[in-house]
Amino acid sequence: MLWLPLFLLIVFATIQATFAELGVVRYGFLALLAHTFILLYFFHDHPLTWILYILTIQMWALFVVTIFRRNKWREGHLQ
Repeated sequence: MLWLPLFLLIVFATIQATFAELGVVRYGFLALLAHTFILLYFFHDHPLTWILYILTIQMWALFVVTIFRRNKWREGHLQ
């Protein structure tokens, strides 16, 4: 029964990627934080949780890249 947490991951990753594309970091962070807490609280005993943890780490990496991309865009825009 991996479909429910996987569907949850797809929804939150889409929300995060949309706000990352727009350059709004705070809403992407809130979506990522909500996804992480839901994953840790509701699906911690799932037999395939390690797959979801790997995908969640990728979402955290997207968040970090979004922060650096946003700052680089501001630096280039001000010059």
